Amino acid sequence: MTLMDARDFALYALTFWRRTATRKGITLTLRQSSRRVRYALLTDYECNDARLCRRFISPSDRVLELGTAIGFLALYCRKIIGVEQITLVEANPNLLPLIAENFALNELEVPQLLNVAAGGGRVG
Repeated sequence: MTLMDARDFALYALTFWRRTATRKGITLTLRQSSRRVRYALLTDYECNDARLCRRFISPSDRVLELGTAIGFLALYCRKIIGVEQITLVEANPNLLPLIAENFALNELEVPQLLNVAAGGGRVG
């Protein structure tokens, strides 16, 4: 067992009863989270990215989030910064229920959400 595995297991053992985590004013589900993801969600998950959003994005901006994963940054932009025009792109269909759950936990409707892969090449 690596030190990181031991750390993740210890945090899980101390927090197994928790169903959500709150970071930077955003509540996120811990459902279906691996020990490593749970550790990140309970400690510093995307906090640096949130600080960059706060610094460079204003409420009047339009946000396109490619690879939204569980929706944290989109939630941060909507709930904390006040951005109204947000489009999410997530290729993994297994994450869509978690995105919806996280928006519901924060009492927000899911903005436009595209379940597609985005790339720079031409198709066909």
